[in-house]
Amino acid sequence: ARGGRGRRSGRTAEMGWFIGLPGGASVVARKGSLVAVHFDLHSLEVGSQSIVIADQVGDFVGPGFRMASTSAGGDIALATRAEDAPTDFAWTDRHGVRGAPLGMAQAFSSTLLSPDGSHAVGSRTDPTDGLEVVWTADLARRTAAPLTHSQNDSYDPVWSPDGQRIAFGNRALGTDDLYLQAASGATPKQLRWSARPCDADPRDWSHDGRWLFFEGRPRSGARHQQIWALDLQTDSARVILQEDFDLAAPCLSPDGRWLAYLSTESGRTDLFVRSFPDLQRKWQVSNGGASAPHWRADGRELLFLNATP
Repeated sequence: ARGGRGRRSGRTAEMGWFIGLPGGASVVARKGSLVAVHFDLHSLEVGSQSIVIADQVGDFVGPGFRMASTSAGGDIALATRAEDAPTDFAWTDRHGVRGAPLGMAQAFSSTLLSPDGSHAVGSRTDPTDGLEVVWTADLARRTAAPLTHSQNDSYDPVWSPDGQRIAFGNRALGTDDLYLQAASGATPKQLRWSARPCDADPRDWSHDGRWLFFEGRPRSGARHQQIWALDLQTDSARVILQEDFDLAAPCLSPDGRWLAYLSTESGRTDLFVRSFPDLQRKWQVSNGGASAPHWRADGRELLFLNATP
């Protein structure tokens, strides 16, 4: 059985995702490797001794799922992965002309610029334990350093409007909870919402500083991913959009009047916009697929990625 729902499994640095084998053994993902351990079905205890089956086992969607499976007879199928290739930062103009790389090669993902453009934040996999860690980068000094230090994944960082704080998800308590931390790293992370009704992936912070928008994957009831909003004045969260299809990537315009988001209602993932906060008027923006919506700073343009040639 997989150790959780959604993109992560609740894995810690020691043990997490596991699948069973005949004869009271289990295959466990530990620090990026696949190991076999004894598992007592009556006491639900794991043995202390383990045998490494393979290193660098591939991830599926996120670090919580491993590309491995077992048969009833005990055969194991798995896929290995190469190390994440480092990427670099570079400025690109509106015509697609890219400037010289900044010389800060890192294996970043989910990278976002700070509101003033001086810093970037992203997540990367720590090669020593396979955990996802939030990093910040100073683009002027061309330095990068980890922001989070945890016994579980930290992911999907989002800047506050003033660039002083960063919101992110973390599974330290066994669920995809929402945390805030000073961008300087001078203070420890602060739990702002415990994701009991659903796992949470933060996506956007309103320009007035009040709302943190996130994707919610319900643990019961609704089958499809929803869009939620956390009120940072009251630390209460609620569903703001739910449909009979998946919703993702909420992004509020700078003036707070329009909510952009992704939806699969057209049969593929396309970009839509609704009036906010009433959500009564709706327009489809893309035709042919979309991802990563982002409002221009003045709110007059909505940018997104489209893989169609």
